[in-house]
Amino acid sequence: MRLSQLKYLVELSKHRTISKTAQVLYISQPSLSTAIKELEEELGFDILERSNKGVAFTKRGAMVLKYSQEVMQSITSIERMGKQLERTRKGYLSIGSVSYIFSTVVMDAFLELKNRYPDMVATIREENSYDMVEMLANKEIDLGIVMISNIEELNFQQVFDKYNLQFYKVFDDQMHFIVGKKHPLYGRQSATMQELLQYPFLTRRKILNQYNKNMLIQYNENLEFIQIDDGESLKKYLANSQAVCVMPRCSFWKSNYRLGEELHAIQIEEFVWTTKIGWIFPKAEHYSVEEEEFVELLEEKIFEYNF
Repeated sequence: MRLSQLKYLVELSKHRTISKTAQVLYISQPSLSTAIKELEEELGFDILERSNKGVAFTKRGAMVLKYSQEVMQSITSIERMGKQLERTRKGYLSIGSVSYIFSTVVMDAFLELKNRYPDMVATIREENSYDMVEMLANKEIDLGIVMISNIEELNFQQVFDKYNLQFYKVFDDQMHFIVGKKHPLYGRQSATMQELLQYPFLTRRKILNQYNKNMLIQYNENLEFIQIDDGESLKKYLANSQAVCVMPRCSFWKSNYRLGEELHAIQIEEFVWTTKIGWIFPKAEHYSVEEEEFVELLEEKIFEYNF
């Protein structure tokens, strides 16, 4: 019996499918299935019931899961003890975050951390991903919550390497063009970039960077850009105009404007536009207790949003 097998069971209880659990653990599906099968053979009974809908724990499997959770909780407590001996509390924390999840999961995690440590001096600011790289390099912030699209992933990796930063993915998302009911393309499932960019492009100052702007004007060199920095105001304008905007689906967590109602998501025909959202941190440094707890809270909040 290996600790990794117990960890796999705990993660599987959260995600309920082999494919999703393997993705979260950064291992292959066959490796995960084999590890669990080996544990079942060692114990002499089935832990899981497998079906097309996913997996469920057998009665005996549920008992194994319970013990596994207790073991992993104990290990986490022991690790934390060691880390707290190695590090001291900083008593302060500065965080930067992209706009898309700034007012939802990032703010939720920040508020909970402040409730735990009311005397901690903490700041949180809304920035774009490229600016946060510079801020980390200049020690203006301690952590950066960034978004990296597949279109600019290579460019980001070069920047991270330049400043010796590490990126830790929290979740994946899909980018869509968003239009309101008054838009001529409302209801379309897909459209070309040329079709979509014949209309004014709505953006926020903290999101649009020169890299994205250059990519967009390739399709319309006379593209009109409209800037609205408040997220809900931007969606209100979008719902009542013929403008277009690019957003990931996480932008609509706890929003007053919902996809399929006031707003509609259109897929891009030319290519698949995906994105990763996660945090960046200097490779050469150790986490403070506050930084580690904030990241743990952030991951918990994202899981609670059931994304």
